[in-house]
Amino acid sequence: MEITMQDLIEFIKKIQSDNRLGYLEEAAIKQSIVLKILSLLGWDPFNIDEIEPDYHVGTGKIDFLLKPDNTNKIFLNVKKDLANSQKLQEQLFQLAAQGDIKIAILTNGLIWSFFLPLMDGSPEEKQFHAIEIHKEKADNIAQGFSDFLLRKNVISGNTLKTAESLYFNRKKAMLVNEYLPKAWQKIINEPEKWLADIISKATKDLCGYEPDPETVKGFVLSEIKTKANVLKVQPPPILDKIKKIRKKDFKGKSIKSFSFKGEKHDVHSWKAMVLKICEIIYDKHRDEFESILYISLEGRACFSQNPYEFLESEKIAGTKIYLDLHLAVKDMLVLCKEILLLFGYKENELIIESEPTSF
Repeated sequence: MEITMQDLIEFIKKIQSDNRLGYLEEAAIKQSIVLKILSLLGWDPFNIDEIEPDYHVGTGKIDFLLKPDNTNKIFLNVKKDLANSQKLQEQLFQLAAQGDIKIAILTNGLIWSFFLPLMDGSPEEKQFHAIEIHKEKADNIAQGFSDFLLRKNVISGNTLKTAESLYFNRKKAMLVNEYLPKAWQKIINEPEKWLADIISKATKDLCGYEPDPETVKGFVLSEIKTKANVLKVQPPPILDKIKKIRKKDFKGKSIKSFSFKGEKHDVHSWKAMVLKICEIIYDKHRDEFESILYISLEGRACFSQNPYEFLESEKIAGTKIYLDLHLAVKDMLVLCKEILLLFGYKENELIIESEPTSF
């Protein structure tokens, strides 16, 4: 029987609507969720030459070794309780290193974390994709599974190639965000050194003559002296305003709705609130909306035109821009305020209605 993407989407929707699945034991999670998803991705759960259960590595054991061929292998561990996820991740990485396995997955059936265990960095840096079945749209989840766990993509090497590309692109973005302010600081601290060549070339392009270095140096120093207030290194005004914002404590609370400029919007999660605010701002500021790409939190980009730059993202309706949703609630609140300030709104124009989270 041919398996289609729609079959996978329908099964994911079934998981999302079945509250019993959150209380299953590990054996039941493997049978009813993990193996079913693998089968919908083209794997044969009855072929131990393709999916080997209880695979021993040294003194440890992996729940499933996916081995469609001798080159592209994947470790998949299933744990009911992910509360101590860091320890579980480290154990998985150690076993992957012993088995020379380049891709490893940790899941409780509802949350799936995809890693490159042999790469350098922290567990968060090794992670190249994440899926939370109860918090994302079924078609987005299915696409993530297809990109990184579809059997033919694993065999072709596309899964590993895409994962490594995401890892290096994310690492590059992190380093650029870290060192851009430092580069700017160097230019501002020694402008006569760093700006001289640029100004000399621009002058020659305009008039055909290149000024001597001393003339350029004197000009730069003169401009800095007369425009010191403009060139003085300081955080952008928007960041100053953000630092002054009093953070309301929403820990342990769920959002019911929010009102923006007097209009109420019911939402089911904090992530949905951020996404909805982005959509509202886009409707009101289409011509300048791309400036949202420059918003970051502590050097970490929050928007991109590349969805795989983030562990979890969603496209803002009507745009080609994706929002990073792998954020803590407090970071989402700060991000909302940054968005409002960027487009000229006041913090008090956003009113949030929350309630204690029920367990």
